[in-house]
Amino acid sequence: MKYHHGNLKENLIQQAVMACEESGWENISLRNLAKQLNVSQTAPYRHFETKEDLLAEVAA
Repeated sequence: MKYHHGNLKENLIQQAVMACEESGWENISLRNLAKQLNVSQTAPYRHFETKEDLLAEVAA
């Protein structure tokens, strides 16, 4: 999955859902998600302060 301008937050959530299904929520990192989406390591932090914030969105 590639990042498209304006959709990073949604793409992070989708990627996190897939990662949860594949390897469990404990193994998710914002850094790895950024790498998978080909964005900077800091880009996810513009949308989620912490991994827990991202996981809350995934749970919702």
